[in-house]
Amino acid sequence: MALRMPTLLLATQVLSAIAAWLDIFLLFTVPVFVWQCTPAQVAAVASLYGLPSLVIGPVFGALLDRCDPMTATRCGAVARVVATIAIAFAPSFPIFAALVLVKGLANLVFGASSTVLTNTIVEPGRRVRYFADLSALTQLCKIGAPLAAGWLCLQWPAPRVFLVSAAATAIAAVLFAALAASAADVRKARQAARRPLSMWHDLLDGVRGLRALPPVLQRSIALQLGIACALALYDPQLAATLRSLGMAPQAFAVVVTATGCGAIVAASCVRLFWRRATADTLMARGTFAFALAIAVAAALMSLSRMTLPALVGLWLMNGFGYELLMIGASVNLQDHTPPHALGRIATAVRSLGMSAAVTLPSVGAWLVQSGGLAAPFIGAAALAAGVAAWSTHAKAVSAPA
Repeated sequence: MALRMPTLLLATQVLSAIAAWLDIFLLFTVPVFVWQCTPAQVAAVASLYGLPSLVIGPVFGALLDRCDPMTATRCGAVARVVATIAIAFAPSFPIFAALVLVKGLANLVFGASSTVLTNTIVEPGRRVRYFADLSALTQLCKIGAPLAAGWLCLQWPAPRVFLVSAAATAIAAVLFAALAASAADVRKARQAARRPLSMWHDLLDGVRGLRALPPVLQRSIALQLGIACALALYDPQLAATLRSLGMAPQAFAVVVTATGCGAIVAASCVRLFWRRATADTLMARGTFAFALAIAVAAALMSLSRMTLPALVGLWLMNGFGYELLMIGASVNLQDHTPPHALGRIATAVRSLGMSAAVTLPSVGAWLVQSGGLAAPFIGAAALAAGVAAWSTHAKAVSAPA
């Protein structure tokens, strides 16, 4: 039984990842090819998709700490199925956009509650292995799902491909029902142990609550958000950078695939060789690899020496480092967050990451205009190195004498 529950949970989250990557591909292609939308309208769809996590994430997280995570996850899965089917038959772009907002809200419910559910189902000693497995499978979905979606769009009208996403989520909902039966006793025991504070107190806790977290978790969150900010500086400029370097559009697809392959290598290394490594060790290795890859890329671009093979190799290292960081951060979040505040903290971190993704691309664009193509990469490398140095110093200061 102890082995069956994490396996069922892993299967549901992999199905969810398949649906999510299908959705991301379709949300940015259907408006263009069906309604001939402008780039501004496509950007609006992206904003609507992420808006619920940005605006109401922490509020929902505080509410989730008072609910049964299994029930919330199943409700989120059902809501995702209904919203996705409705999107597949949307008759116009305004209705499509409104349904995307609804789907973003359903994603928030599902994603946040599954984080709490993972804490309930997966024992601390199995979490490094679990997140390594989940990472590798999710990255395979990231590579394969868009390819499958592109092929399906050749066979069917593009909006109907959303039905495949709905089917994957529906199967996940069925598996959740099986998981609910298997995990009933464990859920009751751990739910009773969570003992959340009053809702009003939890929401007003704010920065004081973050300061009260264990130092290891504070460092983990700061490092995760710092790297998210670095990523937001350069990532939206990557396609334009490749074009300015004279590379073909296919180069962008190759680079994205290299990032996914690097993440799979990272997860495989954790699974096969670093199973006993601590989350802090994984994060330190990942941050070093990430910062080094971006720094070398910035140097090559400054010297006008960047080539496609070099770019692929660097983004393989980039994906490797980022995924190590995220595996370590996921384990730290599960291991060190007070049980009564896991929903609020997880959604707050997600909301802060979304804020960086929304606001910092404009800073990256300004850096390109002011300092050239290499400027966002230089800024990202400096930020990653600075956050890593701060984390190392903070760890040394907080270590017992």
